[in-house]
Amino acid sequence: MTLILFAIIFSASLVICFKAFVKLEVNTFHAILVNYYIAACTSYLFADKNVPIAITENWFKFSSALGLLFILTFVATSITTQKISVITSMIASKMSLVIPLSYAVIFIGEEMTLLKLTAIILAMLGVVLTVIQPKNDASKSKKRKSLWLVAAVFVGSGLVDSAFKYIETNFYGIVQPQLVMMVCYASAAVIGTFYLIITSLKTPLKITIRSLIAGILLGVLNYFSFIFVVEALHDPLLPSTIVFPLLNVGVLLVATFTALLVFHERLRSINYIGVVISILSILLLALQNYVV
Repeated sequence: MTLILFAIIFSASLVICFKAFVKLEVNTFHAILVNYYIAACTSYLFADKNVPIAITENWFKFSSALGLLFILTFVATSITTQKISVITSMIASKMSLVIPLSYAVIFIGEEMTLLKLTAIILAMLGVVLTVIQPKNDASKSKKRKSLWLVAAVFVGSGLVDSAFKYIETNFYGIVQPQLVMMVCYASAAVIGTFYLIITSLKTPLKITIRSLIAGILLGVLNYFSFIFVVEALHDPLLPSTIVFPLLNVGVLLVATFTALLVFHERLRSINYIGVVISILSILLLALQNYVV
C-alpha cells in the first residue's frame, strides 16, 4: 500500500500544479511541453546508461506511439476544460478507470469479486458526486455539442492507464521502465514541439521564465508519479483492479481537500456525500486486499 500512497501523492501533485497554474497565470501548454523534456531527462538520469537502445525493439515502438497518445489526450483535455468545464473533464478522466479495469480482467485474467465490484461502483459514484456542480443551461448546451471531446478524454485517459499496465506486464524485466518512459516522454516532447512551432506561425511565441520553472517542477513530479504507479502495478499483492480505483479516488480526494485548504474552494452537501462514498470505496478495496 505504500507504493500506492506515493503514487497518489505524486499524481495528485500534478493536478494541484494545474490548479496553481491558473492562479499564477502560467501558460499550461508551455509548461506541459517543458515537462515532457524534463521528464525524459529525469528518466535518463535514473536509467542504466550501459543498456543499449534499439529502435527496432517492440518496447521502443510502443513507447513512441504512447508519446503521441499523451499529447492527443492532453489536447482533448485542454479543449474540454476550456469549452465545457473543468468538472466535466475531471469526471471523464476519472471514470475512465473502467477501461484499464476491463483490460486487466479480460486480457490479463485478474479476478473480479463481488466486494471488489461493489467498491469500484462506489468509487465511480463517489467521483461524480464529489465534483458535481449546479446545473447551468448554457454549459449543458455546450456539453451536448461537444460530446466527442468528452469521449476523447474518457478513452484517452483510459488507454494511458491501460498502457501503464501493458508496460508492467510485457516490458518489466526486459527493459528498464525508465528507458520506456524516456522514449515516451521524448516522443511527446518532439510532437508537442512541432505543434508549438505550427501554432507560433499565427501567434508570436512567448515562453516565460514562469512557464519554464512550472514545467521543470511538473516534469520531475510526472516522472515519479509514473514510477510509483508502475511499481505498484508490479506488486504481486496489488492487482490492477485494486490499484486503479485506489489511485483515481485517492488523487481526487487529495486534490479536493487541497482545493478546500489551499485554494479555499467550497463544496456543496452532495460533494461531501461523494467524499464519504469515495472513502468507503477505499475501505472496501483495502478490505478486499486484506482478505486476499
